[in-house]
Amino acid sequence: MNRNCREESGFPLGDDDFGAICNCAVRYALGRRTYMPEVVCGFLKNIIGKLSWRTVCCMERDIREAKNYGDACDEKVWMELLAECQKVMNEKGYESWR
Repeated sequence: MNRNCREESGFPLGDDDFGAICNCAVRYALGRRTYMPEVVCGFLKNIIGKLSWRTVCCMERDIREAKNYGDACDEKVWMELLAECQKVMNEKGYESWR
């Protein structure tokens, strides 16, 4: 684990433990018909470039394979985050777990 990747906020953004929490938030919010998808996706879009490859690839797979995104407005938010995941994966040469 890379415990040296810290932002001013003190969050260990590149840490796999932090990434697991981010992926838990994604899994919790997927399919919810509340404000949670927007909150989770908004938070993650701001830090996605600093997350570990494992976190980004897992997040990408979970969103891509989701059976339900919630309402149409939620699906739009998820597709935007999915696109960001795939952009980061392409830029950093990450391979998908397909």
